[in-house]
Amino acid sequence: MPISELSATQNSAVMACVFWAMRNVGRANFYVQQNEQATPHPLTDLLQKPQGQINRADRTNLSGREFLSALVYSRLLDGNAYALKIRNAEGFLIGLDWIPHTSITPFSLTNRPNLVDYYQISTPTGTKKIPR
Repeated sequence: MPISELSATQNSAVMACVFWAMRNVGRANFYVQQNEQATPHPLTDLLQKPQGQINRADRTNLSGREFLSALVYSRLLDGNAYALKIRNAEGFLIGLDWIPHTSITPFSLTNRPNLVDYYQISTPTGTKKIPR
């Protein structure tokens, strides 16, 4: 953990604010508006059940509220939040999974230091290189 995050997690006032944000982010109602009317959209379903279409054996079983809370936690304590898009064999988006900010490292090529070229994810079985 970076020193700033370690300090933040040991400060009860900071963590009270973080936990408040984590509790309340799931209360928002998401909708897509077209022609001034809320219309059904696959993204709103995905945010409510981010792993609803993934095989049971492959899920981490995060509810929509837990998924959003995890993103808020990472964003507030690290400044970054990461979600992995899970696609089926045809390439369709079927789910989202939270990646802890402590498990991912962005990499840039030396000639473009301000542009992320890929991410390296640390897993229990090793590391994976993910294109941006």
